[in-house]
Amino acid sequence: MSWIYDLPDGRKACIYTEGRRILFHTFSGRSSGASAVLKEDCSSGPVCLMYYGTIYFAYIDMEGEIVFDGIGSGDEIRTRPEGKPEALRIACAAGRVSIFYLSEAADMRTNRLNMWDPYEGTTRMLREENQYFQYSVQQMNNTVLLVLYRGSELICAGVWEGGEFRDVQEDAAEQRREKARLLTAFEQERESAEKEKRRYEKELEAERRHSREQDQKLKEYERVIRQREQEIAYASRKYDELAGYASKLQKAVKQWREQYMEEIS
Repeated sequence: MSWIYDLPDGRKACIYTEGRRILFHTFSGRSSGASAVLKEDCSSGPVCLMYYGTIYFAYIDMEGEIVFDGIGSGDEIRTRPEGKPEALRIACAAGRVSIFYLSEAADMRTNRLNMWDPYEGTTRMLREENQYFQYSVQQMNNTVLLVLYRGSELICAGVWEGGEFRDVQEDAAEQRREKARLLTAFEQERESAEKEKRRYEKELEAERRHSREQDQKLKEYERVIRQREQEIAYASRKYDELAGYASKLQKAVKQWREQYMEEIS
């Protein structure tokens, strides 16, 4: 098992294992020096990470402790976890190098995924399952994607955010629920708007019918008024004609009287 990195000074560096030893080797141009022995008690691992030019690594030693160290970063840091550790991973979350590992609970009934911060000296249990599971850690810039699975079954996936692993599956489910809630609310608003539209259309149609009825009544009133005006005009003409006949009749009677009376006398 080996890892090759580009150092800040342009050289290439290699960390590799040989039996229980962890060795470090650098290459400069065509020349290559001897390998340096970093550790000699490696039982499982190691896992490595380069962060801001420093190579960090961690492994499980012969006593079951997790050992963390960095080349040129100071003294090593050790922790004895509860239960037997296995499946080490290393990643940088929010600017801090952290070690992930699986362990079995003391009662051997549950399996746990843990995260150890070697600089703070704190260990957190991230997940506990009744059955054995596997996991993967993916470095994503300055955050970490954590995927838990069992065979082909995806258990969960989380992203480090705000000092916690946020379950992206639960977020996706919550987003689906929120989408369904919004769609339901939208549908209710749409139905309410449709009802309001139909009510307004009925009121408008009623107003239109009322307006048409009023128009018809107005036209009828206008027709009756015109008819009455015509009747009044006709009566007026007839009155004038009768008045003329009466005047002529009076004159004729007067003339007849005057003539008749003269003949009698």
